[in-house]
Amino acid sequence: MDAESSYHGSIHVRRLVPRERADGEARIIRQYFAANLIYTPEKFRERFHMKRHVFIRILNAVQYVDSYFQQREDCIRLLGLSALQKVVAAMSILAYDFPLDAIDDYVQIGTSTAREALNHFYSAVIDAFGEEYLRSPTPVDVARLLQEGERRGFPDGIYPDWPAFIKSVHHPMERKTQRFAAVQKGARKDIERAFGVLQARWAVICGPAYGWDREQLSDIMTACIIMHNMIVEDEKSDAINTNFDNIGRQVNPSGGNVVEREAFVAAHHKLRDQALHIQLQKDLIEHNWMRYGST
Repeated sequence: MDAESSYHGSIHVRRLVPRERADGEARIIRQYFAANLIYTPEKFRERFHMKRHVFIRILNAVQYVDSYFQQREDCIRLLGLSALQKVVAAMSILAYDFPLDAIDDYVQIGTSTAREALNHFYSAVIDAFGEEYLRSPTPVDVARLLQEGERRGFPDGIYPDWPAFIKSVHHPMERKTQRFAAVQKGARKDIERAFGVLQARWAVICGPAYGWDREQLSDIMTACIIMHNMIVEDEKSDAINTNFDNIGRQVNPSGGNVVEREAFVAAHHKLRDQALHIQLQKDLIEHNWMRYGST
């Protein structure tokens, strides 16, 4: 059984919810890891966005760096959730942005435990693989990325006048605006391509973000980047030409803390402030010119 929290008026209530934990783990093993598995390796790759041996490598690593993933008995001597269930729950949130109750139905894990598993998972991925997969790109990496970016190209004029999107200057006349336009174009291409690939592979990046604080969002992004680099290393060019259509349904947020929601709404409106966008663009032009000039 798992304990879940709810509110009746202003009263905080916790109740025990019976779950068939063993059935949840057995279902996952039968479908993807048994000798006579139900789904093919290709289906595994489609569902988890990585090949099975990469998944198993991550599974083993998070158990090694974080004891949270080690299976234990609970207070009434029932075996708790396995590392496999916790990792599948966390990856389902990252890859498909599944609502937590949908994960409960499949994995047999409570909503609060699924969120807890996600928090431990992204931290464990960073601890286990960060040093190896967050290295600076080699000259070969840079050349490949520049070639691919040049081949694909990027449209212009598609972003609104928000402070989050500092656009280039169309038809720049002054030297300082010409310099800014050139620098901004190069940076925009790198970011658009990298973030677009991450969004395609990890749908959680596309969903609402107010459920996490800034540090958590940073760690989620970092873990997604690490796993993306692991997939690219494993699949090389095949990892680029992947079809991520039908990546899953978007979460429909409801409930939550009223104060946090109001803060999110206020930040959302600030994000769309056009006057702030114009001022920030001017400030960046001046800052770039003061630092680099015409070099």
